[in-house]
Amino acid sequence: MVDPAIVVVAAPREHPNVHATLAGMLLADPAAARLPITVVWDSTSAEPFEPYGDAVRVEPLSVDELGPTFSHWRSLFGHLRALRAAPRGRPVIVLEDDVRFTRQWLAKLARIIDEASDAGPDFAVWGYCRLPLRSERAWTEYPACEATRGSLLMYLPAHVVEPMAEAMARSLRLVRPVACDDLYGHWCRANGARPIVAVPSLVQHVGAASVVNPTQRTLGDARSPVFEP
Repeated sequence: MVDPAIVVVAAPREHPNVHATLAGMLLADPAAARLPITVVWDSTSAEPFEPYGDAVRVEPLSVDELGPTFSHWRSLFGHLRALRAAPRGRPVIVLEDDVRFTRQWLAKLARIIDEASDAGPDFAVWGYCRLPLRSERAWTEYPACEATRGSLLMYLPAHVVEPMAEAMARSLRLVRPVACDDLYGHWCRANGARPIVAVPSLVQHVGAASVVNPTQRTLGDARSPVFEP
């Protein structure tokens, strides 16, 4: 696996999870510390991240990026900002800020990518799935009959990053933007890229608040049934 960049999509909350997510990411797999880590922060103030110093790059909102607050728009905009903030020419891991990690999550992801790459370079990896999937390998292709749900951890090869970002930007101009979870899957299936999902999931959803709408309560099916700590 070519070393990816890590970008975390994060938003202010009454009880912020982003710091626990950053710490858990490194504790579960210390190898993540050698990768460039960026937080795209849904606020104009980066003050909460000052203690990290140079270990984490923070991309706060600019004033002209303040936009609609409904959840689909903000979630999709956050993922678009994440792809645009990533260093060009390298793969990207996009994380949302309310996850816990399986042990050695990065090593497990690397094995999935190496195996999936044997069948061709056009794919994306979902590190989280709400479906009770089983596989003899550490991954399977997302069932064609199922919508792709859950963008808590996404891996995109370098050549997929820019066209995926362009698709997100086009969707944001619509009256009703496509939900972020759906857009990743729609793009893959429309462009011949295989949607690969980790089995078991590499991350689990934690907390009851949405990453983009702290007043929205998640449903029971927001937790992966195939996560192993």
